[in-house]
Amino acid sequence: MIRANCRDKFNADDFAFIVNSLAKDSKNKVALAELLTDAESRDQILDQKELFQNVVRKSGISKISPYLYFYVLARKTFLENDIDDREITDYIACMLATFCSAKRSHTISQNHSKSYDYLVDIMSDFVEASSFEAFFLRSHLGNYALFMTGFFPDAIYQKSTYGRRAPGFEYYEKMGKSSYRWASQHRLAIKYSQVKILATLADRFRHVRIALNNLVDNYVDIQNGRDSMDKMLRQIFFGKQNNNTYGA
Repeated sequence: MIRANCRDKFNADDFAFIVNSLAKDSKNKVALAELLTDAESRDQILDQKELFQNVVRKSGISKISPYLYFYVLARKTFLENDIDDREITDYIACMLATFCSAKRSHTISQNHSKSYDYLVDIMSDFVEASSFEAFFLRSHLGNYALFMTGFFPDAIYQKSTYGRRAPGFEYYEKMGKSSYRWASQHRLAIKYSQVKILATLADRFRHVRIALNNLVDNYVDIQNGRDSMDKMLRQIFFGKQNNNTYGA
C-alpha cells in the first residue's frame, strides 16, 4: 500500500548525497548530518535550491534512491504549482518511487499476483471484493489513474484522440477522484491515517495531475511506451553498479 512515508525511506546514500550537495567543508558536513536527524530541519534542508539543482543535473544521482529523487522533484514542482503540502508530496513521491517498475504499477501490492491494465477491470473486482480488499482496490485505482495521467499524459491524449474509443483525461479524472473519495471514507483510511491525504487527492486530483505533467515536461525525459518508465529509471539509478532494490 502506498503511504505518505517517502522521507522515512531515505537511506545512507541519500543522506550522503544531501550532505555532499550542500556542505562546503568537512566541518559543515558534520553539522549538516546532525541537522538531518531532526525532522523539521531535514524538511528545510530538502527544500534547498542547491539540492534540487544537483538532482536535476543528475550529479552522482545513480547512488540515491528513487524516494529521494522523486521527493525533491515533486516538492519543487508542487511548490511551483501552489501545492505546499509535504504530506501530499510524500505520498505522491512514494507512489512514483514504488511504481518504478511498470509491473508494480499494474498491481495493488507487490504481494498481489493479479495484474490490471484497465480501470474497468479494477472496478469489476471491486464489486465482488471484501470490504478489506475493496479499500486497496479503490486506493490503487486512484493511484493508477493519477500516475497514468500525470506521468504519461501524451499517451493518454494520443490514444483518446487518435485511437479506437480509448478513454481520455475526463474519464481518468472522474474514476480517480471518485476512488480516492470512496477510499478516504473507509474505516481502513482511519486505521492507516490516510483520510486527509486521500480526501485531498480527491478534491485536487486535476491540480495534482497538472503539477505532475509539469514535472515530466520540465525535469524528466519520458518517451511513450509501456517500458519507457523502466528505461528512464534504469538510466538514472542503475547507470552505474548499484545493488539497491526498491519496491513496496
